[in-house]
Amino acid sequence: WQPNGPIRPNEKELESCDDTKHRRSRARSNMGLGESDTEIEKEQSEAVICGDRGSDDDDGILFQQDSEDGTRIEIPCSVAHFFHATFECESYTPVQFSMQLSALGPERARLGPDVWCTFSGMDIVQTSRFVEALRVLEGIALTPANFLHSDSHPKRLQTTPPASVLCQLIAMAKAWRIRITLDSSFRSAPEAVCSYFDLAADAFHTSAQDFAALLSVTEVLPRVFHVHTASRLVLASTFVRFQEHYEGQSVRFRRQSFSLEEFRKWYREGEKKDGEGNTGEGG
Repeated sequence: WQPNGPIRPNEKELESCDDTKHRRSRARSNMGLGESDTEIEKEQSEAVICGDRGSDDDDGILFQQDSEDGTRIEIPCSVAHFFHATFECESYTPVQFSMQLSALGPERARLGPDVWCTFSGMDIVQTSRFVEALRVLEGIALTPANFLHSDSHPKRLQTTPPASVLCQLIAMAKAWRIRITLDSSFRSAPEAVCSYFDLAADAFHTSAQDFAALLSVTEVLPRVFHVHTASRLVLASTFVRFQEHYEGQSVRFRRQSFSLEEFRKWYREGEKKDGEGNTGEGG
């Protein structure tokens, strides 16, 4: 069985697959099974790509096939640019993939949980779109300046490029009803995005001056100011404590002095009481 087109493993993968078939043939012989008894297994094994995963920097090919229009779709073992994404083949009939996502900081050190979230149950086209979204970050260094802004990207991704890509991945998963499993420290996908933004901002030592460059302020009326930024994430992160201080529904924060971590803890407790888990389709 071959989905939409011929599977074309490279020479190393062919050797590995041949070895796998040889072992399975011996096992069938030992169990007294003929070829007719294992037809389904044979069809599935022919679609397997046995790539060597290698190191974190290795994005060798995990799976590839020719589409109906003649283009080749390739799924790498991993992609590592601001994030480290590891791809696995979950099943072969039908072909489905999963992706584990980790966050990288300065000098490619892991940030926060080992695995922030796992996307599972993706077909080959959906997986290739995830690969394309992650590779938008290729070619930019892991620096404070690039974490906040990059002129080399499309306008929608110029402000906070890695956080914008993370939001894009989650939005794609919700649109396609792909299952997202979050690390147990997060109650929801939006919290994971905000936690990544805050943690990465600290890791890259971004300053108030760095953020000020992303904001513009206009006095529209006497003592009435309009603050503009291209990123809703930057806007929300800037004003979250101001808003809760003046407009929050909780007496713990309204007209009180409080830290961002205190608000995070309260938010998590509220999400838990509302019954939101850290798994589910699209969120």
